[in-house]
Amino acid sequence: MTWADVNNTAAVLQILGLAVSIATLARVQSVRQAQRQESAALRGVHVRVLGLSSQASDAVLEQASMVLPWPKADPATLRRQLQESEERIADIVAGWRPQARSRFEYRRYEIAPNVHFVRIDGLVRTGFLGTLANAQPSRLDDRGYIELPLSNEPGATLLRHFDELWQASSSLTSDAPPVED
Repeated sequence: MTWADVNNTAAVLQILGLAVSIATLARVQSVRQAQRQESAALRGVHVRVLGLSSQASDAVLEQASMVLPWPKADPATLRRQLQESEERIADIVAGWRPQARSRFEYRRYEIAPNVHFVRIDGLVRTGFLGTLANAQPSRLDDRGYIELPLSNEPGATLLRHFDELWQASSSLTSDAPPVED
């Protein structure tokens, strides 16, 4: 399962992560990955993204800062970074064609982050977020990920967590009409 799969064959794409890391993805390797997400949405893929909210409490941001894979930031700095990321993501998606925009949803959660993953169709690729930042490789490419099928545990459990968090989260892209899966 790769980002190329998103463009070529994926029917479902769900991302649970941090807004900062999602926007970094959208900025760095990004233009290509954002284009792949737009292409997938144009093919009919419903893209659902959950990211840590810039409106989360200071306590949640403090906890998030402890597990992020870069130098610890105070809550005000992390809040600003998250806000900038949310704005970048909204700007990127605003530039998409209307059909793609209507299939993209971004919601913000306000609890301390723990697991993060990308779901492409029937597989989930998950990594570790919950160890302290210094225990993680600093380069994203050096971090290990585990692929789990959604057809059994623990992949199915991750999907249930995503669905529950989705329902409890606020929308960043509320103007987009819902798209049937």
